[in-house]
Amino acid sequence: MIIPVTAVFFLTLLFFFRVLQIQTEVQEALNYASRKTACEASAVSSQTGLLVSAEAYFRKELGTYSLPEKYIRGGKHAITMAKSDLSGSYINLQVNYYIKIPISFFEVKGVGICQKSKSHKWIGDRTDGEQSDYVYVTKHGTVYHRSRKCHYLDLSIKSADYAQISGMRNKNEHKYSACSGCVVKNYVSGKVYVTDYGTCYHSDLACSGLKRTIYLILLEETGGKRVCGKCGANAEVR
Repeated sequence: MIIPVTAVFFLTLLFFFRVLQIQTEVQEALNYASRKTACEASAVSSQTGLLVSAEAYFRKELGTYSLPEKYIRGGKHAITMAKSDLSGSYINLQVNYYIKIPISFFEVKGVGICQKSKSHKWIGDRTDGEQSDYVYVTKHGTVYHRSRKCHYLDLSIKSADYAQISGMRNKNEHKYSACSGCVVKNYVSGKVYVTDYGTCYHSDLACSGLKRTIYLILLEETGGKRVCGKCGANAEVR
């Protein structure tokens, strides 16, 4: 009895981490599609046309990953965006799909997943003399960013050999230390993950320290946040 129960336990644990990895890849593709579609909103008046464009961007980006096709029930084409809403001032994309269960004794579809991404529609340049600046913020960040390409927003994740991490430096010439969220809880060997300007190395690609949920808001809605020192207060808003 012990051996089968232990095997099922570890299989369930591995499946849980696989689900997190698939969700991360799907979310990256969904965020990409949301941003790209928001840029086209002023040129496409039809909601159906926008949705078709969003789905094309989503499937193109998702095609760069292999796990969704392997583990999602019905493959990547079984992912549906039917519940997305593009009618208002925002691009609200939603995908629904099922992840196949490795072992199942019943007729079940799998684990149901719902993921969303929201981007404000780009409506063009203002010409009424009342220019409103849009800036970028993160959920828990204490600063706002003038540029979407700011290094603190674009993490540029890359893998590295753990044996060489002590001699590596980021682009600010700082050493990498262990992430308190994933490394201290796991034994690290082989591959780790770092960013160009981050100060930590990570053992888990799904670690929250490697994620950035970015919001585009009006400058007057920043709530007293200070400007990012990297972007600069005089940088052009993008």
